[in-house]
Amino acid sequence: MSSGKKLYAEKNIESLQKHLKLHYKLGCKFSYLNSSSTTVKKTQTLELTDSVLIRDLISHYSSLGVNIEIYNEQGKSIPTDLSLKEASAYEFKIDDDSVFDSLLASLDSISASSNYDDIEWIKRIFIQAIRKSKNEQQMDRVRLKLEQIFSENERFLKSDFEDIISRM
Repeated sequence: MSSGKKLYAEKNIESLQKHLKLHYKLGCKFSYLNSSSTTVKKTQTLELTDSVLIRDLISHYSSLGVNIEIYNEQGKSIPTDLSLKEASAYEFKIDDDSVFDSLLASLDSISASSNYDDIEWIKRIFIQAIRKSKNEQQMDRVRLKLEQIFSENERFLKSDFEDIISRM
């Protein structure tokens, strides 16, 4: 884990994303609140350690004119009262049916994308849904969703379709 790497906020928002992913398995989206606040003094730094709270990280970047969202590997927002170390191990307490339904809902929203990186993401979500399927009825829902996405998304190739079918 991190021993306290200093990040210079005005230059390293992308570095923050990489750092969170590498050391804490967390994702980060950012947007600039307004163009005038993107100019930052070089003396403003943020030292990331295991004990930095998510809310402090968000607050720091907000004061610099950057809106940050922190989420886990499944794309779920992390409670802001957790430290980076706690957030990396945080598990949401939800039942398997909710997870399965959430995966299928995610496929609906992501499948409209024309970005091939999103196709790889779609495939990973399908694989997760297959693993979470507890019965034939859920597996049928996965098959129907797969057929729908294959027919509606021109970037979702026959090879992608066949790769997922082979895992069922």
